[in-house]
Amino acid sequence: MKKRLFLSLFCLLLLPVFCGCKSSSPYLAATSELTEKIYFGETESYTVTAQTGKREDPYVSDGVKGETYPFFHLTVKVKGECSLGEEFGVSATLNGETYACDLTFSPLGEKLTGALPVKAPVGDTSVALTVYRGGESQTVTLTCPATVCAYEEALSSAVNTLGKDVARHLKNGKFQGEIHARLTRVQSVTYWFITFIPLEGESCSVLADAATGEVLAVKGVTPSVTPPPAN
Repeated sequence: MKKRLFLSLFCLLLLPVFCGCKSSSPYLAATSELTEKIYFGETESYTVTAQTGKREDPYVSDGVKGETYPFFHLTVKVKGECSLGEEFGVSATLNGETYACDLTFSPLGEKLTGALPVKAPVGDTSVALTVYRGGESQTVTLTCPATVCAYEEALSSAVNTLGKDVARHLKNGKFQGEIHARLTRVQSVTYWFITFIPLEGESCSVLADAATGEVLAVKGVTPSVTPPPAN
């Protein structure tokens, strides 16, 4: 009886150690921006991309992680001609609540951007938005890519590729800086774009396949892995 009791207590003491391993990663803890989902949809009038997750506010790339808040950011491209004086807006029901915002032209005027003030990252794999243009409106259905690997997998691949260039910023088990991790879409292909911003020294980034986490390109440092020989 005493032996069984001792074993039970021992297992209970070990439980938080094993359960806490994932969250104790020094790189995960330093992530100040994380896109958890990316959406895409289009109609005959609009091409729409949306991203949801958490990011620090105020948003400053200074190597210091601030408090993070949920976000839902939108990018809308209008097919055909439109003038900078036109008024655009969007509304959507997300997580059971209805949100709306105005869309504003980017500095170059080639797209519209906006942010819905969500209270939590959106978990649905498909959302319906209503885009308003003057007195007209149109519904756009957005969906997530079929396959996106977990951020932890992409982050591990990035850390392994960059090697000592990020490891040298570890101190007392903590990454001395912040990390921005975004899902982005380029020519119908989705990627992880992960940037390491140390308190001291130069930033470095990786572009990784969103489905597998495989690093495709690096910026700011020389990768620690040996490239395959040329044929």
